[in-house]
Amino acid sequence: MTSSRFYSKGRLLDLRREILWPAAYTLMLLFAMPVSLLFSLQGIQVSGYENEALRQAAYETALCSNTIQILAMGPVTFFLMLFAVMEAFRAFSYLQRTREIDFMQSLPQSRGQIFRSKVSNSLLCVLVPYAVCLVLGLICAAVSGVQMGQVLPGILTGVVFNCVVFLLNYASSVLALMLTGRAMTWIFGTCVFLGYFPALGVLLAAIPGEWFSTYAGSGIGTEGIGRILLEVSPFTQSVLMLTEHGRHFTALLNRMEPEALPLLRGALCLLAALILLALCMKLYKMRALEKAGEAMVFSKTERPIRILLTALAALAGMAFFRELDRSLGWIIFGTAAAAILSHLLTVLI
Repeated sequence: MTSSRFYSKGRLLDLRREILWPAAYTLMLLFAMPVSLLFSLQGIQVSGYENEALRQAAYETALCSNTIQILAMGPVTFFLMLFAVMEAFRAFSYLQRTREIDFMQSLPQSRGQIFRSKVSNSLLCVLVPYAVCLVLGLICAAVSGVQMGQVLPGILTGVVFNCVVFLLNYASSVLALMLTGRAMTWIFGTCVFLGYFPALGVLLAAIPGEWFSTYAGSGIGTEGIGRILLEVSPFTQSVLMLTEHGRHFTALLNRMEPEALPLLRGALCLLAALILLALCMKLYKMRALEKAGEAMVFSKTERPIRILLTALAALAGMAFFRELDRSLGWIIFGTAAAAILSHLLTVLI
């Protein structure tokens, strides 16, 4: 009887803790979507048209454009990226605490069931508030005189892309958490997953123009491997996907030839997210319980990560001292100092 009461009380406490997160997400999205939309639509003014029909058409186009921008793109996308990182930590941060790990593993559930329940709860905690605020935003748009037939296709496709954005960034954050055993190393690992390859791409794109200007010209480095690396990131893929979506529907509203929807990019991002989640579940099953509190959970990943970070730091040090002083001595010093400092920091972390 005592254990039954304790279990019921624990479930109630856990339910209350889970409800606080969706409530916070709902409040933030409420200001980002319906409230922001109302202020934006009320502030639209169209001038410079002598013809009343043209002025009315421009006004309706502005209403539709602002509605799609606020409900399907813009701040909402970045909020969902932030929620993805927050939900990954909320759902799996117990892996960094020994007591909570022992409790979770004592439950009559397999690791696969626990992982799937955590992921499904994360999806519900974010997507339900998003759906509620989206419906409220559509109601506000309809009341404000927006022609729903013109904005619904753009909003619905934007919602699909936003869900893919959330899933991709969530899977990347969970992967970083599966590889690390401390909060600090998880934050560092998440930043690496989101920004390592774009940073490396920027440096590699700049190096040919600095050192081989005779052969590189003005754009070969950017069009080559540097441009490819710039797109190997959940963050950059999210931004590019929503940017291409916005260009498509902006052109349609202005009766111009639209660009193609980024359907292939969205499908590839969704596939990448599902592969990352499958890899996360595999690592979750392989993860040793006694690794909680350690910097890296899998020792085989320590050396490759240290080498990659040291190489990036060396390139950054070389580029920085190249800008300060173009003498070869300072460039060599900057490269060596950045590499050594990065190596020492990764060892300490």
